[in-house]
Amino acid sequence: ACFEMMVIVCSYCQEDPYLSGEMAFANVRGLQGHGLPGYPEHSLAATGCKHFSAFDGPTNGGHAVLSDADWFWNYLPNFERCVAAGSYSLMCTYASKSNPEGAAAGGATFGCANREALTTLLRQTWHSHEEGVPGIAKGFVVSDCGAVHSANQSLRAGCDLNCAAKGHHFFADQTPSLVQSGELPISIVDRAVSRMLYVRHRLGEFDPAAANPFRDLQAYNVTKLTPPLERLSLDAARQSIVLLKSTAAPSSGSVATGDLPVLPLDPKRYKKLALVGIDGAMFAGYNTADLSIHVGVPGMATNDKVTSVADVLRQEQEFEGVSSAVGCGCKAAARHNPCFPACDTYNATDIAAALDGAALAVLFIGLGGAEGENHDLRNLELPGFQSRLVEDVLAAELPIVVVLLTCNPLNISALHHNPRVVGIIQAFYPQVCVCVCVCVCVC
Repeated sequence: ACFEMMVIVCSYCQEDPYLSGEMAFANVRGLQGHGLPGYPEHSLAATGCKHFSAFDGPTNGGHAVLSDADWFWNYLPNFERCVAAGSYSLMCTYASKSNPEGAAAGGATFGCANREALTTLLRQTWHSHEEGVPGIAKGFVVSDCGAVHSANQSLRAGCDLNCAAKGHHFFADQTPSLVQSGELPISIVDRAVSRMLYVRHRLGEFDPAAANPFRDLQAYNVTKLTPPLERLSLDAARQSIVLLKSTAAPSSGSVATGDLPVLPLDPKRYKKLALVGIDGAMFAGYNTADLSIHVGVPGMATNDKVTSVADVLRQEQEFEGVSSAVGCGCKAAARHNPCFPACDTYNATDIAAALDGAALAVLFIGLGGAEGENHDLRNLELPGFQSRLVEDVLAAELPIVVVLLTCNPLNISALHHNPRVVGIIQAFYPQVCVCVCVCVCVC
């Protein structure tokens, strides 16, 4: 089922169970170090797939009413591929689940107390396809934060670790008395502990440092933007970006027009550009990369002089002038907090100044990174003052290239059908390579 205004979809691999399963399989193997020297004796990381299973389901209300056929065909295949890849853990969901008959009778089972899912399927039916790597068969299941309602039920079902956020310390608070009273066998607690220790063993935590090649953090440091990682990030961003519209400029434009599409831009034809749009605090879910078109991209790599899209255009292309203005900002006090809605302040003066004298405008719009938990959309319209931003840019009567920075769908029909909009680029959130990628697409 598709719930297009549920903004956490930017955290999904894909709704299609086959495609998301193949993506999960590749991610698990890549993150755990499959194929690297020293694997499978040790793992580079321990992966976990979530939220198992039918997170909110098609109703987006915390309770999924699913037939068994729907569950097995649409909600389980991707997790089975995760297990097949050798993942060491899964996270069980907040959601409760029942089939239509059970829902009518008022019966439902919470995801972290569902023995059929956590034991019968995970440990007894599904198996890792990788020789020597039992994965979840010996690994652990962790609850989503606050998803445990009873330590006794969850431990017996196969949940081994309680994410005790929001004051829900059920395992810590209830387990000692349950064992002392005899309601919960100590063997079940031992089983949960052994599963977590097994994963720590696979990570080499109990071995001498010299025996584990992955203990050398410098050799596998992914926090520093080295040239190989920069090239990988740039290549991934290039392959992700989608050109949605490309047309010739209207005959009434400010420059001579022809039949050829405006993109890629010709610096001899469009000598002066204006880059305008939403604030640079463009985060996607749990992403913390600053993708400002104005402030810059921290650690943007090997060339310290490259700090923004405008700078890249000035350095790499022969444009006579490139002006820029954020104009559409955020009241959020801390830049690491997503602005929701994106563009809750607007400075028309800055936008007008940037557009003045330009031959073409590049307009950045989107959700400003406010795409994550607790940020479901009320509708698919541009949030905040972005409609005013679009009106002002259209009023300048320039050819416009629109760059969408968003994961979720938005209603851009007015832009799509406007002849002055000569290009629309779905850029998603291309991370540290946003500047270069936008310029590659535009130029």
